[in-house]
Amino acid sequence: MSDFISETNNSPDQSSYDNGTLSNRILTFNALNYSSGKIFSLLVTGVSFSVTLIGMLIWLFTKNPAPGDNIFPGIIGGLFVIPIFSFVGAFLLMRTAKQVILDFDAVVINGYGWSKRVKYESITKIDHRLGDSNNPLSPTSLLLLLNWNGKVIGRIPMEITDSDIFEPELLRRVQNATGEKIYNRKEELMEKRRKKKRQQFWLTLGFALFTLLQCAGLIWGYCDYSKEKELQKNGVVIDAAIKRHYLFNNRGHRVEYIFTVNGKEYTRDTLLYEPEWTKLQGEKTITILYLPNNPNNNRPKQGESFENASNLLWICPFGIILFGICFVFFGVLGYDFETHNGIIYWLKSGQILEDRLEELAQHSDNAANNSGTS
Repeated sequence: MSDFISETNNSPDQSSYDNGTLSNRILTFNALNYSSGKIFSLLVTGVSFSVTLIGMLIWLFTKNPAPGDNIFPGIIGGLFVIPIFSFVGAFLLMRTAKQVILDFDAVVINGYGWSKRVKYESITKIDHRLGDSNNPLSPTSLLLLLNWNGKVIGRIPMEITDSDIFEPELLRRVQNATGEKIYNRKEELMEKRRKKKRQQFWLTLGFALFTLLQCAGLIWGYCDYSKEKELQKNGVVIDAAIKRHYLFNNRGHRVEYIFTVNGKEYTRDTLLYEPEWTKLQGEKTITILYLPNNPNNNRPKQGESFENASNLLWICPFGIILFGICFVFFGVLGYDFETHNGIIYWLKSGQILEDRLEELAQHSDNAANNSGTS
């Protein structure tokens, strides 16, 4: 006996569906994969981490730790991803349905603290979305109810009791209400292929832009690197007047200086390491390097916490390789992958998961036939 519930508390059988008697009853279907425990655990994790990290931040800013501890805000900021992920995960799970009722005139979807009633006559299309059973945030395959303009007006998990009875019975009731046959498998797959092509276009464009950004970063880094090398080779040492000697946000040790070349004043505000910054307290001047043919290229002779982009010269090549490969592989060639029930399927250009599953099934049938023939 299944958990299928009706007004008479009798489980339906195939004969009752075939003769159409189910359409005269209110039918209730329960989700097999309840999310209550997952929601509670995610909320507890999110609250626990939030309280802990907020406490660490309060300690950090009230105790005024040494500059060597400056790494902690970055670590804490990174760890805040955990409670954010937990809260978002709990929110998404709370949106999932735990019970579906086929009423006389509508399908009723009940969730965690919410309920939605969708009239049969407002449904013009039913779509399927494959889910990943190993993903806690998307534990089921979904049946999407769409209205006349393609808007999703209901999401129903297909891991429910008597799912083999539910979908055809829902279709029967919708068709009885609208007088039209609303589900077309061929049309659904064609729309998914068109959507796949649109996604491939935007994916190609995105990877191309990221690759170009990495190239721009490489050029920027090379320019700053060249300027620094030229400054080290041809720079002139002078004393510049200190205009401001201050802490930015109580942590950044900054100095602003001004100097004159050929009657024209040049200023710069830069970041220093704390020991060098401390030495300048009470001083009127700071020793700097500048290029006579380009005084805008200048910096303190020592102690600057480098603000130029020369590090991009070593980082961006990896980005160019990574995004370049993605651009060619996923963009130009159109390869993609999707997971279904914990298995990764590689897809060719323009291919959707259903096509791949059908292709694998056909290969399996051909192999079985060939082995049987031999």
